[in-house]
Amino acid sequence: MEKTLHEKNGLSWYQWEEDGICKIQLTGKGVLSDHEADKFAAEFLDSSHYEILVSEDCDVYGPRESTVFDMFSEQEETKEWDLLISFRKGVIPSELCGEARLGLRGAARMSKNRGTAAGKIDLEKLDRDADQVVIQGTRLRYYSKDGIISDTVEANPVRSGIAGFFGKTVRNPYCRQTAYTKDNFALFSKSFPFIQAVSNHFKEVAPVRWGNQKKYVEEKGIREGGWVVPDTVFTSITVNKDFQTAVHKDAGDLHEGFGNLTVLEGGNDTYKGGYTCLPKFRVAVDVRTGDFLGMDVHNWHGNIQIESAEEGKDDWERISVVCYCRADVAKCGTQLEEKEKYETWLAQRRNPKEQHTFRVGKHLEEKQKDADFMGEFGVD
Repeated sequence: MEKTLHEKNGLSWYQWEEDGICKIQLTGKGVLSDHEADKFAAEFLDSSHYEILVSEDCDVYGPRESTVFDMFSEQEETKEWDLLISFRKGVIPSELCGEARLGLRGAARMSKNRGTAAGKIDLEKLDRDADQVVIQGTRLRYYSKDGIISDTVEANPVRSGIAGFFGKTVRNPYCRQTAYTKDNFALFSKSFPFIQAVSNHFKEVAPVRWGNQKKYVEEKGIREGGWVVPDTVFTSITVNKDFQTAVHKDAGDLHEGFGNLTVLEGGNDTYKGGYTCLPKFRVAVDVRTGDFLGMDVHNWHGNIQIESAEEGKDDWERISVVCYCRADVAKCGTQLEEKEKYETWLAQRRNPKEQHTFRVGKHLEEKQKDADFMGEFGVD
C-alpha cells in the first residue's frame, strides 16, 4: 500500500488504493479556514471551487486535526470521524432506481422553504416588491394588504420536498407523516427497496455512524413508534428536482449519523454538471443514477450548475435523494398518540381567514395603545 503525495493549485493530499478503493487523505495544505468557508453560505458554486473530482469508488478523509488521532488511526471510529465522503459507483440496481423515481419524484414540489440552500433572496423569483418585504438573511417576510407582516417566511422557490416523517414544530405541535407520504403512501412505498439499499451501503462504508443511527432509532422508540422507513435507519428523505443547491449545511439530522445522497435521472436527453461540492476542502463528486454517496453534511456543501449536455436538448431530469434520521423524531409518541394530538390541535385551530382577522384586530389594538400613549404627552 504505497501512498503518493499529490498537489494541485495549492491543495495537497496523499492518495493510495486499498481493497480496490481509492483513498485520499487531505494534508490540510490548501484547505480553506472556517472563516474563509463561511463566506460561501448561500452562494452558488462553479468549477473553480474544487480541485479533486471524484467519479469512481473513493473515500476522502479530512486533514487530521491533531496528533492524538494519528495514535489511533486504525480504529474504525476515528477513521470514520475523519471521513468526508465515501463514494461507490453504480452499486444500486437500475430496477430499484426506476421504481424509486416513480415513488419519489412527486415529493419534489415547488417550495419556498429551503432557506440557505435556495440562495440569497431574489425578489424577481418571489415576485415581491422591495418596499413590501422585510429580508432576514436568506428569507423574507411580506406585508399583507392590511399592513400586517406575515406569520410565515419565504425563501427562493425551488422544486424540493420531503417524504417520510416530521417531528413536531411550533406551527404543528404533533409528529406526522409528510403531506406527500400521507397522500401517496402506496406510491411512496415503491421506493422502499431503493431506500433499503441505500441504508445497506451506508452500513458498509460507515458502520460506526450507521450503528449510531440504528441505536438511536431503536433506543429512542422511533422505530417502534412507526417513524422509520421499514428495514432502514432513516426517518426522512429530502427530494430535489433539477435544483442547484446553494452552499448550505444540513440541520436537524442526527449529528452522529451521516448524510446519504443518491441521484435518479430521467428523460431522453442528458445533463452535465450538478457535482456535489465541499468548497472548504475543494473536493467535488459526480453522483449519477445508481451511485451512492455518504458524506458529512455538516460541512458547507452545494452543487455546481446543472445544464444540458447538448445545447437545445433539454429533456432531462435530475432528482437528488437525501436519506437521513431526524433527531427531533425521538420526541414523538406512537403514530396513534400523535394522531390524537393532531385532532386536539385541529379542534382548537383557527382557519387562515379567522387567523388573519385575529391578527388584524391585534394590530389595530396595538396601534390604538401607541396613539393613546402618545396622546398623554400631547403628541398628535
